[in-house]
Amino acid sequence: MASTIPAVQVVAAKEASPMSEYRAAPHLGGELLSAPDFPLWLTAVEVPDGESLQWGEDHGEEVVYVDSGALVDGTRECVEKGAVVLEAGSPARLTAKGDTRVLHFGSRTPTSERPEDPAVHVVGPLGTWAMVDEIRDSHYFADSTCPTCDVTLLYTSRKDEWDSSTHSHSADEIIHLLWGDIQVGRWHLDPGDTVAIRGDAAYHFRSGPNGFGFLNFRAGPSTMRIPATGVTLVEGGEVNDFIPVMDLR
Repeated sequence: MASTIPAVQVVAAKEASPMSEYRAAPHLGGELLSAPDFPLWLTAVEVPDGESLQWGEDHGEEVVYVDSGALVDGTRECVEKGAVVLEAGSPARLTAKGDTRVLHFGSRTPTSERPEDPAVHVVGPLGTWAMVDEIRDSHYFADSTCPTCDVTLLYTSRKDEWDSSTHSHSADEIIHLLWGDIQVGRWHLDPGDTVAIRGDAAYHFRSGPNGFGFLNFRAGPSTMRIPATGVTLVEGGEVNDFIPVMDLR
């Protein structure tokens, strides 16, 4: 049966749904930035200084991006623009150092598999694999190649106007715009807006003259197909000649 979920769904920042209870800290609220029926989710939460986010063993793979402030995990600190990757079933406690805003990604249908000894990865702002030049900064915080976790979180940006090829990804994805502006089909996105795109849905985007920067989240490995050329590319850092920077904490 074909899915009834639209191929592309956009949630503008001003249309985000308020959340009265946030699972990692039930006394805190937040905003659901993604479409409520999409298989992946994204929430934004303000975490006051000294407050903690906690996970037991009953959760799938999730990624917490530090939009501002910092999170402390024992002796490790995830600073602003870094990310924490939680493997499925990993107990964790992250404490805000200063007032902190997080972007929290996950899946509504997480894998039932659990690593024997699940870990929490703290990744700094430089990421794990990166491709950086005069106009581009692309770096992975996770790229679905970890032996014990499948998620991908990529930051990518251009300093100038950019017009992508028409392409599709084999996995569902969430794109959250951090700065600049982009046009995806008939939708114009400004900072704070989010677009959710189903796997295998073809699309293209272009930015304004001053470029863009966004986060791209997927729950598992993916390939990218470019219909005009028939080329299919495996996605990830090493396989696409990104440089290993391994900013791990």
